[in-house]
Amino acid sequence: MEKLTTTDQALEKKSVDVAGTDGSEGSAEEYEEAEKSLDTKVSEALIANDMPKAKNLIKGAFWTSGLKAIATNTTMMNDLLAKPSSDELNVCLDRLYEHVTDVGVLKKCIKARFGVDLVGTAEVDASTNTVNGTITNATEVNQFISNKTVVEWGPNGVKGVYRSLLLLPPSHWPQINGITTTNTTTGTGGSANKNSGCLKVDYQEAAPKKLVSSTSYCDKGDAQHKLSLLDTTVVHEIGHVIDKGDRYSGDPVFRAISGWENKGMADNANAPALRTAIEGCAQVAYPTLLTGERGIVEKGAELLIENKSADPGDIQTQLDQAYSDLTKDPAGQTGSFRSSGDLATELTNNCTVYNHILRSWANKSPWMRGKRSDMNRQIHQGYNNDVWYSFNNAAYDKKISKYQLRDPGEEFAELYATYHVAKPKGKGLKQDHINWIIANDLHKDP
Repeated sequence: MEKLTTTDQALEKKSVDVAGTDGSEGSAEEYEEAEKSLDTKVSEALIANDMPKAKNLIKGAFWTSGLKAIATNTTMMNDLLAKPSSDELNVCLDRLYEHVTDVGVLKKCIKARFGVDLVGTAEVDASTNTVNGTITNATEVNQFISNKTVVEWGPNGVKGVYRSLLLLPPSHWPQINGITTTNTTTGTGGSANKNSGCLKVDYQEAAPKKLVSSTSYCDKGDAQHKLSLLDTTVVHEIGHVIDKGDRYSGDPVFRAISGWENKGMADNANAPALRTAIEGCAQVAYPTLLTGERGIVEKGAELLIENKSADPGDIQTQLDQAYSDLTKDPAGQTGSFRSSGDLATELTNNCTVYNHILRSWANKSPWMRGKRSDMNRQIHQGYNNDVWYSFNNAAYDKKISKYQLRDPGEEFAELYATYHVAKPKGKGLKQDHINWIIANDLHKDP
């Protein structure tokens, strides 16, 4: 049962007074002496421009219904938000935001509290797909949304953003130039642009308490498992923004925790080096080869890399090209090398390097498939048309999430999100990660 508000209690008292035991009616004076409600007191304090009093009333409020009466009164909230930024205003907003139901008011709360713009359809001119004049960093935001269809936030999503921002060091808030959303129905992820300082958070308005589970980015037991999906998504994308220029994810000390090594692009110039890196990560790189086959299979592997091959059928195609490039007879040479067809069959069925090239492109999402037991180190491409990274198998021990292992930037964002969203902060993380967060003042303002 919800507790009675002060107003409710006063009304009950008045009804008893009116029907006295002697049958007489209560006097007008008794009726007027009923205690004022919380929202009335706060309203009077705002009219008197007495923010310390308003803050003390809201901070000390015990009854939820009293806070709701203020938070759902759009006029009173706008009066409050019209006050200059101050510690008193921040205390008021932190107690009220969970009870606000008007999305426009909630956006104003975030702007007043954190200086961050939330961008929905109310802030975007549909004819030009540009933001209105109330957005602080309109140039950056317009660039970010230029190829996106922005939708309106729901109250649960805005409250999630407010709650998430409260978790972070205040010095991180000014680095955010705008937060938008494109899917509030089935959304479960986001994106960010480090240079513009903008981010997108897609979420499920109807399921604000949805958790990160084993069906998405985590295995059971991972540090991020069972944390709020909305909150970790918001903070993860903010993590990318504060990592501008790979400020944190490029730190050699950070990369050493999981053993990240940049192995370069999959292009013609780097194909031999990348092939060598994959061979070095494999427990057994190639099956038993004849004396003249090593050069052929190495060239074939490089062609698979250069052509970004992901289909097993490409093994025969690229191996045929290797025979041609090396002027080898595709029919084979007895005692030296097999035919192109026979060698392709052998490599398709029994070659770690060839099969690892096929399965490790970014569009195959190899980080979601777990630790490869045939590799001493893991190696894959993090993003399309980007570099390949290798990392230690030990990175899977007490990992944050599957997605952590996409590339160093994603590991940083997952670490940043999980550290701040977990209760208590850092719960479930490796001590090396916690120590690094603290050493870099990412747990609080320095």
